Amino acid sequence: MNKALQLLSERNCLEGVDAIVGAESSGIALAAWVAQALQLPLQYVRKKAKGLGPSTQIEGVVEAGDRVLLVDDLMAAGESKREFCRALNEVGVTMKDIFVIFDYSVFPTAEVLERWGVTVHSLAAWQDVLVAARTDGLADNRSLNELEAFLNDPVGWSHAHGGVVWTRR
Repeated sequence: MNKALQLLSERNCLEGVDAIVGAESSGIALAAWVAQALQLPLQYVRKKAKGLGPSTQIEGVVEAGDRVLLVDDLMAAGESKREFCRALNEVGVTMKDIFVIFDYSVFPTAEVLERWGVTVHSLAAWQDVLVAARTDGLADNRSLNELEAFLNDPVGWSHAHGGVVWTRR
């Protein structure tokens, strides 16, 4: 959490934040640690509304105009983050940043999230894993070259290996 807070502070993501919002379900514990460290209120947002209206998707008190930081464990394709952004937007909060521990960085998440103008911040991505594995000799060169080929062109790599094309819903 110290590294996360340092990163968020260096990128000015914490200025003016009124509350921390944890993403259901893995983001809640991480968000609780961030909220505790910053002495800010904690809410969480569900993937789907529990009842009628967007406010039933959010647990905790949020006020229109509040600035929040969304916290989750992973960024894969961005579909769940899109739903979280939609729900938070509908209740009138402002969110500029999302923090995740790990970002796959192989899906077109910028396209999925561009409507909300949010920036995703992470402690690590697959490219970081590749660099660390090469530096520390954690895997053979053939495996690392294959990972690098995938990271450079996930769609092309998938086609070449019998996969299907990923499309946005």
